[in-house]
Amino acid sequence: MKSNANSNISSILYKYRDWDKECHKRIITERELYFASPAEFNDPFDSALPLVYRKEDQTQENMFQKMYTLAKWKYPKKTDTEIHELCFSEQQKRLWEDPHHQERSHELLREQNRRNVGIVSLSAVNNNYLMWSHYAQSHRGFCVGFDSVVLENATSEKIEPVIYQDSFPEYSLLNEEVDSFIRKSVMVKWTVWKEECEFRLCEVGTTKKTVQLPSEAYREIIFGCMMDAKVKLHLVDFIRNNLFSTKVYEMQLNKTQFGLDLHPILV
Repeated sequence: MKSNANSNISSILYKYRDWDKECHKRIITERELYFASPAEFNDPFDSALPLVYRKEDQTQENMFQKMYTLAKWKYPKKTDTEIHELCFSEQQKRLWEDPHHQERSHELLREQNRRNVGIVSLSAVNNNYLMWSHYAQSHRGFCVGFDSVVLENATSEKIEPVIYQDSFPEYSLLNEEVDSFIRKSVMVKWTVWKEECEFRLCEVGTTKKTVQLPSEAYREIIFGCMMDAKVKLHLVDFIRNNLFSTKVYEMQLNKTQFGLDLHPILV
């Protein structure tokens, strides 16, 4: 069932977590959602793709206009005359034809994303075997299912699907605002990650921040098939007393074929 305003977004989105990490526990115990820096991700391409502009856009006039837009954003206190002089000086160097300058621009975007973008990664699936292995403590962790509508309202950010493709995205020189440009740079991933069915909350301008969520944001909590029984009992007790409407499940190994089965504990 879809309940989000965007019909492509599932009504519940999932976050895989490691119970042995104190900061991961807080997503339940303190209802904290963490906006991570791209520097913390395990994909070296993530939010660090080389800049590729459409060839037909690369005219001197368009380049000047792009430099002007970026300069206005980067130097908000400069006058129009100062910005025009700066852009004209840079245009004469024809830096867009210099591969070293292109590499420096790529590195600058990567560092800006690491310092100024916060991302929450979510998944449309709760039974991905490899995600349980990689992100949930080798199946000893847990998975939280969030109400996507409540999540958007609580964070004031739009949930967007990750775009999977085998080539670097091409950017328009003239038709993309800086904020849109940055968001695009963090929403495209290689198709090798496609099975994660990822959606993201992305905030431009800050990173490594936390947002406290209302209890109604929590729809499901799922225990990994290898989670310690004492931890399960502790969590069930906590959820029963603090996250009243949250359903609790556990994953079990399928007994007849490769796969995970979802079994209810508290519904």
